[in-house]
Amino acid sequence: MNLFISFFALLIGPNKELNSIKYQLEAIKWSLKASNYYCYEDAKALDKIIERFISFESPKKQAKAERFYSKFLELRKNPINDLKFMIFCPLRILRIHINAIIFRKLIKRKVSRKSSLPKDQIIDKRSFPLTY
Repeated sequence: MNLFISFFALLIGPNKELNSIKYQLEAIKWSLKASNYYCYEDAKALDKIIERFISFESPKKQAKAERFYSKFLELRKNPINDLKFMIFCPLRILRIHINAIIFRKLIKRKVSRKSSLPKDQIIDKRSFPLTY
């Protein structure tokens, strides 16, 4: 959904009265918040979420991510149409979601490896079929 909002904001970008940058900024913000909840199941401040998602990037791409997110925070304080930023927004939204999916898969893989260790069986007191 945020990706569609971002593309739509690019389409209405030439019309200055519509403040298309605000749509882009909201799309980025909600992508970050949704992906953060998907990964960590908590609600943190946007600055903390951004730090987390910068750490998801490979070392070569962390500098680009830091520049993008610092520009994002700057534009949130003072929204002006920045065409270069607006063009990179859909790509960054995709990157946010892809990184979140990869992170979640890695976490599930770690959990499944831990859960495959033998444990004491828990005997359920219920017997089947249930009778009342």
